[in-house]
Amino acid sequence: MTKEAIQKRWKAGHGQGEGEGYKPWLTIQSVPSQGQVNRPLGWKTGRVHHLLSLNELHYFYLLEWSSLVTDIREQFPLWPAEETEEIARSLNIRHPSPPGGGTMVMSSDFRITLSSGQDVVRTMKEGSALNDDRTIEKLDIEREYWGRRGVDWGVVVAEDIPMPFVQNVKWLHSHSTLDGFGFDANDLPALMRYLTAEVLTSTDALAVVARRCDEDLTLKPGSCLTLARHLIATRQWQVDLCVPINPSRRLILQRAQDE
Repeated sequence: MTKEAIQKRWKAGHGQGEGEGYKPWLTIQSVPSQGQVNRPLGWKTGRVHHLLSLNELHYFYLLEWSSLVTDIREQFPLWPAEETEEIARSLNIRHPSPPGGGTMVMSSDFRITLSSGQDVVRTMKEGSALNDDRTIEKLDIEREYWGRRGVDWGVVVAEDIPMPFVQNVKWLHSHSTLDGFGFDANDLPALMRYLTAEVLTSTDALAVVARRCDEDLTLKPGSCLTLARHLIATRQWQVDLCVPINPSRRLILQRAQDE
């Protein structure tokens, strides 16, 4: 990108804002991505997130679930580019540049705001990448940039992410609200109490209990399974998320809000 194009992007608000108003510096339309790209609607921010790899998506689900995290800003720019270029020179490192030349604004994968008000920054890498000298050089620039600002920075190794936990949150993620599922809000408290009692007392698989409750309550097939996902997603049911949730098996509730 030319410096003029970069300034235009900055003036348009990319890499700035908080919560729902944040605009990532890079979007899935901006760059070719190695691997699957994803645009989940965030629980915490209420906006679409631009995640450029499956590894970023997996870490995003951990951040979404954590009660310590209040804001997630992905593809956060190391602004201005002149500073990272100066850091590269001071470290005797070649600064990254886009294909074809021009100026590159480096970015960190996640800037995370905690409930304490502190911001931390995390960058995703696969373990094998940490054996690559060029990768380490770029991480050194990133480390120095955030170190100058007193911001806690670190690398998340993709292989260290607990995948059963991630897959559970992924299964729950679209069910944080029941909007669009056709439930009558006035009926929900009674439906939730009934389903909770059935799950607590039955030894049957979750899918079997949910199907039976659909029939008992004359609901559309799948309604009570949807409701079960919502109750876990909103922490009204507490389950061990380190264990894969399988509807074909019994669901063990550690605690239910109305038990």
